[in-house]
Amino acid sequence: MSLSYTAPVSQEGLASPRRYLAVALLLLAVVLVVLDGAIANVALPSIALSLQAEADNTVWVVSAYQLAVLVAILHVGRSARFTAPGGSS
Repeated sequence: MSLSYTAPVSQEGLASPRRYLAVALLLLAVVLVVLDGAIANVALPSIALSLQAEADNTVWVVSAYQLAVLVAILHVGRSARFTAPGGSS
């Protein structure tokens, strides 16, 4: 016996242009985050010189930077959910 349930989906929702716009914006955000991490990794030698640190220790700087970007993205997404029309708490 199978206990699966699929929610009904209207055909007009599948072809909505807003749906494709949302996917495109999501993909753009992923590309920008990856590009930002690559730029930070390229800047590691300059960071090491300015902080007078070894190259091994500067990896922590990039990790902390990417963690801060992640927290900011999560915070903005969560606050957008509350400020959107019909947002839930």
